[in-house]
Amino acid sequence: MRGQTPASQNRARTREGAFLQRAVTKTGRSVLPARTKSAATAPSSHRRTVSSVLSWVPPIILFIFLAALLAPMFGLEYDELLFARGLLLPQDAAFVISRHHHFLPIMLMSYVGALKSWLYAPIFAIFGMSTWSIRLPCILLAAATIYFLARLVSRIAGWPSALFVLWLLSTDVVFAFTATFDWGPVVIQNLLLVIGLLCVEKWQRHPSPFVLFLAGTAFGLALWDKALFLWNFSAMAVVFWGLYFRKVRLLLTRPIAGVFFLGLLIGASPLITYNLLHRNQTLSESAHFSTAEVAAKFQYLKF
Repeated sequence: MRGQTPASQNRARTREGAFLQRAVTKTGRSVLPARTKSAATAPSSHRRTVSSVLSWVPPIILFIFLAALLAPMFGLEYDELLFARGLLLPQDAAFVISRHHHFLPIMLMSYVGALKSWLYAPIFAIFGMSTWSIRLPCILLAAATIYFLARLVSRIAGWPSALFVLWLLSTDVVFAFTATFDWGPVVIQNLLLVIGLLCVEKWQRHPSPFVLFLAGTAFGLALWDKALFLWNFSAMAVVFWGLYFRKVRLLLTRPIAGVFFLGLLIGASPLITYNLLHRNQTLSESAHFSTAEVAAKFQYLKF
């Protein structure tokens, strides 16, 4: 400001500052240009992204390393080789589609689908069948499960809780053993469960038919992988109903609910088709009501 004394310049700056303060007080918003705010927040946002990535990577790498140490220690187990029937003896599967002496397994057992067989077919075609080609994919899928679960927890409870979950699962011996040797098998359905829940949580914050369709498809594929996932799915449905009662009620009364159930039907269509053609074989073989062992089961409650 030319022609002004230092004292007058200070008074001008004081008046300008007072004006800006009154404007913020009255409107509750900053009068600074938008580019000034974005320029100030962009570096901090970038730093948060970089720091979060640096925080997420070490526990996941640690889990992969620890699980890889376990992989060659023990021989192959029945549960983790269950899917191999669909690749080596597909004609012996519970439900198979055959065309011109080619067999496509759909259900390995009445409650176990051939999803894992389908996933491993290209792996075995490229790398052959070995301990590492069987167990390393399961380890990587379990690592993805940890990552998506941390993403879910961070959206619900914040970053510190997500970081706690990351380190907890990455160093959990039971989780590492179960993932490496895929007892159950459970690795694929755990991953699909977490992906489905993450999609549901994202939908309830930002409603999107596509995200809701992905959630239904993930849950449907988990049901095909193993019909016992119905217990997990039922439990999650009850929890979601209790936490988001109004949104669930609105969802069920709107056409958008059809998007979720369409994805669920598509994902579980192999299991549904099998039961339609075999007279509800899954429930008839897996679920029975009996009171014969009720008294014996009370023994487990004793300390």
